[in-house]
Amino acid sequence: GPHDIRVEDVPQPGEIGPEDVLIAVSKAAICGSDSSEWDHGPVLAVAPVTLGHEFMGVVAQVGARVNALSVGDRVVSGAGVSCGDCEWCRDGRTNLCERYYTLGLHVNGGLAEFVVVAPAADLARLREELTASMPDWPWRFLDERVLIAKGIPGGWATQQMIKLAIAPVLK
Repeated sequence: GPHDIRVEDVPQPGEIGPEDVLIAVSKAAICGSDSSEWDHGPVLAVAPVTLGHEFMGVVAQVGARVNALSVGDRVVSGAGVSCGDCEWCRDGRTNLCERYYTLGLHVNGGLAEFVVVAPAADLARLREELTASMPDWPWRFLDERVLIAKGIPGGWATQQMIKLAIAPVLK
């Protein structure tokens, strides 16, 4: 229900599928939809679920049919996952996919140490120049995992949510 978000230890995902990728999450952002789930939820989330669809990390394991990524690649995930096979996907209208779902709302997302992304096609490898240093944006890290993006509309609301729900865990 509203304001029912927890910081919990959860097991690392088990065996991954042939088209899946296991990501060791290095950075995750809290989106406006995440704060809405905290404030009013569950709204779109199918509980119980680990929130988070804006994250990046390092490939920890690849499924047997994944050829475009390798262990150690730094990647960023898209939020929405489409099948790639239905009529809508073949027409380039992946948002209307018959089997569309969102990471962090319908399946476990990136506000965790590890997350499985399936299919691997939902991931993009980060260019080396983007992984070597972060751009000079108005960001503030509460620790190595929590980022507040000041000057961005959701930044203030996110900071308040973290103070209320998560801050005691960070001390």
